[in-house]
Amino acid sequence: MVYTHHDPGIKQRVLQLRDKGYTTDGAAAVLGVHAKSIRRWCANYEAFGEVKLPDVHSGRLPLISRNMEKVLAEVYRVGPMPTSTRHSSPSHSQSRTTYISRCTPCERDEERRKQWREEIRADFTAEQLVFGDQVSIDKRNLQQNSLAM
Repeated sequence: MVYTHHDPGIKQRVLQLRDKGYTTDGAAAVLGVHAKSIRRWCANYEAFGEVKLPDVHSGRLPLISRNMEKVLAEVYRVGPMPTSTRHSSPSHSQSRTTYISRCTPCERDEERRKQWREEIRADFTAEQLVFGDQVSIDKRNLQQNSLAM
């Protein structure tokens, strides 16, 4: 289905014509807009007080919620091992390795990184690891969390 985006001024003009006594079909003929669109705009105006829906979400829904993003950011910051051993939840070592490799040498602790990788190899199998992927056309979501490659 093809959606035509109309200027908000046209939508307001439809409401003005409606107040002046024009019918839906009459306003559609004057402005060159489909009558269904005019009926939808009028219904939105009566329900919400404006011709456009208040919170229209367009595009793909995120794979994880905002709360889960915060939890994952904390796991990346602290490290997955405390959470993994405490709650028996799987961890993804590649994301942590990627994060560590982007740190400057003074921020990196190579010994701790090697120890962590050995613990992951010893304690987890491939089936226990979770792999997350969120596709973004412009990669903004991933770049904000320093996860884009």
